[in-house]
Amino acid sequence: TPGGPDEGRGAARDGREPIAARAWRRPARAEELDLLADLVEGAIGAGDSFERGVQIGLTAILISPHFLFRVEIDPSPIDPTAVHPIGEYELATRLSYFLWSSLPDDDLLAAAAEGRLRRDLAAQVSRLLDDPRSRALVENFGGQWLQTRRLGRAAPDPATYAAFDDDLRRSMQIETEMFFSYILKSNRSVLDFIAADYTFLNQRLAEHYGIAG
Repeated sequence: TPGGPDEGRGAARDGREPIAARAWRRPARAEELDLLADLVEGAIGAGDSFERGVQIGLTAILISPHFLFRVEIDPSPIDPTAVHPIGEYELATRLSYFLWSSLPDDDLLAAAAEGRLRRDLAAQVSRLLDDPRSRALVENFGGQWLQTRRLGRAAPDPATYAAFDDDLRRSMQIETEMFFSYILKSNRSVLDFIAADYTFLNQRLAEHYGIAG
């Protein structure tokens, strides 16, 4: 909050900087922070409170394409025939959304800021996969690839599969998710998806599959 009537712009600018950087997954540029401060000042000039001005500034951050989309900026001037590596912040965003379906964390952003993310990529991938948030990769990517999302709409013939119910359906989904997660985190061969001699069972599934013990 501003300490006096002449400090509103600085407070608005400084207060929005960390929020914009988190939302946009990169440091906000000076001209972008100036535009946010202009919004706050404009609201105050129209008779609104500082708090209302801040609310308008926050709204601007959250409706920005840089928040709503994963924007990757081409180098200037643009050569449509050229190939170029993405930036470190863009790499952090790709990595976190693929493995976590969420924003980069502080460690990823710090590595990007220091220009070492690409160099430390393997270690960062291992760290992200070891984090509980990598569950999103199993549920989202695995759910699309293996089509386990369609399991909820499966309706086997009750005359043939009289024992099939929602508990068994859920057990099948958990089995597949645990299987996918194990292959991923244990760095097993992708061929295990076709020819593995192991799986993950509870008693109900074991009985359904006819597996003893």
